[in-house]
Amino acid sequence: MSYLQTLYTNIINHKYIGHFVSLKVFPFWLAFIVWLSTCIYFTNKDLNHDLSTKIQKGRLEIKEGVWRDTWATKEDIYNTARPQIIGHLVMLIISSYIFGKIKISETLPSFQEFSIQILINLIVADFGMYWMHRTMHRVPFLRKHIHSVHHTYKMNFAFAGGHVHPVEDLITIFIQMFMLEFVFNSHQITKSIYFMFWTIFLIEEHSGHNVWWSPYNLTKKIVGGAATHDSHHFLNNKKNYSFIFPIWDYIFNTYSLQAPPYAPIIEKQVS
Repeated sequence: MSYLQTLYTNIINHKYIGHFVSLKVFPFWLAFIVWLSTCIYFTNKDLNHDLSTKIQKGRLEIKEGVWRDTWATKEDIYNTARPQIIGHLVMLIISSYIFGKIKISETLPSFQEFSIQILINLIVADFGMYWMHRTMHRVPFLRKHIHSVHHTYKMNFAFAGGHVHPVEDLITIFIQMFMLEFVFNSHQITKSIYFMFWTIFLIEEHSGHNVWWSPYNLTKKIVGGAATHDSHHFLNNKKNYSFIFPIWDYIFNTYSLQAPPYAPIIEKQVS
């Protein structure tokens, strides 16, 4: 811990890095960097048609009689990535100017404090996300005018994970930060690490790939991921509402792990 404290002290005392870390919105800057890096990782798999981890390998009937393969096209990726990258950067720059710097603690949080706050926030926020997501599907107005943006694409790919209506985006951020910001008043490092890992969960879950390092595989299915969420977009959007912990779907009888019927694998795009 003394080594980490020394490293942290050097970081916050650095003329430029210290200024960056002390920004109120630094956790979101870090989340943006992680989001973009993780999206690029999975996008590379899609562009190279990496079948070794791809979950849905066949064709998808996007409407009656119209089939396409389950790989995101360059156009799909461009149309989702460009507005998100520009939008996030603009909002982060504006927010950095509006909220400015905050006084951050010169000492790291204890491991116990850090662990308890992260765990409680994961559980509480994930429960909130489950009911927000389920409500978005069950209320016709919300499903049609807000959540439908997120379901524009039936095939999952990394940049589609953050393709959401601004209202849903704001609600999601509020749910994720409520406990850390308003209940615990958590350390800047606690918030930063939480949002970093939460962002990885978000992208992995919507990546369309079941990679070895996914939370679903590392935790022996205790935590969800692309393996469970893929069918929510492909087959049955009245199932698998959970974001991190599938237990909410088990408790409220909305869990399903099914795969749609596929046509044979094809190489050429069908539109």
